[in-house]
Amino acid sequence: MPSPSPRSEPHAGRSWLLALLGVMGLTLFALACAALVMVLDFAWSGTGHDDTVGEVLVPPPVYGPLPSFTLRDDRGRALETGQLQGQLTLLQFASEPDARTLQSLRSIQQQLDAEGVSVQVVIAMSRLPPSDEPGPLPPGWRRVWDGARLEATARGLGILAPTDAPTTPAPSSSPLLLVDQRGQVRGAYDLLRAPRTSERLVEDAHCLNTCGPFSVHTHTLKETPPLGRAPPSDRP
Repeated sequence: MPSPSPRSEPHAGRSWLLALLGVMGLTLFALACAALVMVLDFAWSGTGHDDTVGEVLVPPPVYGPLPSFTLRDDRGRALETGQLQGQLTLLQFASEPDARTLQSLRSIQQQLDAEGVSVQVVIAMSRLPPSDEPGPLPPGWRRVWDGARLEATARGLGILAPTDAPTTPAPSSSPLLLVDQRGQVRGAYDLLRAPRTSERLVEDAHCLNTCGPFSVHTHTLKETPPLGRAPPSDRP
């Protein structure tokens, strides 16, 4: 019986090695494809279905600067316009104390505090201070008196932003202003006639806290005399 040729053994060894390399190449290719599919699936599940990713915050418009004023609080201390600058302010006008308004204001402040948004609350009463001690306010709030001219001037200048349509009847209602860190009015809200405006107020305050007091003016206002003092013609 003839013996196999010595040259056939190296040829068979090379064929086996090529076959092994081919199998390994196909295995690596399949693993690479599987890894790529997993990466794409993870990226899609992490960002493709999240509607909040890439959301752009649009600051509320600027309705104009808050008119200059000097009013006195419960202790007779002066509160001036410049003292409101540096942080967000909720300026609530009122003719008489209203428990619902104060409760709504307190709830809004607590919600903003929970979200890391600090606001100061100022209640501007339209009448002169009473002879007896006024009711208590939550800690940190300030109540100033004789603010009727401040509210009237703000309304007359068109500085008040349009409020939502009334949804609940109320015998009397005064606006709540959102004043930014520069002393500019960024919105007016009616918590009694349109309770849902509190949601918009929270959104606007949160946006101003995040974006800062920068936006485009929507109104051009003329200069106004300081409020809280009688004009020269009215002085005796």
